[in-house]
Amino acid sequence: MTEALSEPTVTYELDHMASFSLSTKQRLVKPMDALERLREMESTIGVWTMKVTLRINGQKVVVSDRATNKVLLICHCRGFNKRIESELF
Repeated sequence: MTEALSEPTVTYELDHMASFSLSTKQRLVKPMDALERLREMESTIGVWTMKVTLRINGQKVVVSDRATNKVLLICHCRGFNKRIESELF
């Protein structure tokens, strides 16, 4: 009998600043557009962070609120097809 190998889980504690959906409707087409929007928010209304835990297990990413353990996001990633150095931050 062969036992399935489970992939290791990597956990990070982060201060989450904001989430933006990329869309042409809101003029958010590239990650740098979202970063610019974040800078605008900081200079006007301010930005408060949310303490979250990011867990990566194989192709599954789970983000949860550290205070309540409530799951905020589950993403099943398929992988990356190319690396764009200018868009890493």
